[in-house]
Amino acid sequence: MEYTFDANEIQCNGIGGAGYQQALKQSDLIESMILKVRNEVGIDLIWKMILEKDPNGDYHQGSRFNNADRVVDRLATELGRWAWSISMDDSLVASKVKNLLETITKEDAITIVVDAHRDCASADHWYTFEKDWD
Repeated sequence: MEYTFDANEIQCNGIGGAGYQQALKQSDLIESMILKVRNEVGIDLIWKMILEKDPNGDYHQGSRFNNADRVVDRLATELGRWAWSISMDDSLVASKVKNLLETITKEDAITIVVDAHRDCASADHWYTFEKDWD
């Protein structure tokens, strides 16, 4: 049975883990997709989509949400985990991520980029006042 990509399976949650370092080899492609979605959809609509999906969530548009490099980290982590989970082979992760990014539909790209922003916004919420605990 051939695997079919399901963008709804992509659930970003932090940075690092299985496949992360290999997925980072495709960081230029990941960043390009993120910037394309940001330009076409707009950061305001991305924010609205996050809140519509989870209106009771704890989110903040902070430095992680607004910085494309931080969004790349979150998405690379999850794409690495995804690729590793279907191949169980580190040597195949980068090529699986690359293949996905070169063939992904616009709708699926939007779905996974919005989720990476959601993860960043969640971290922004929880760490907004981390230096102000005095």
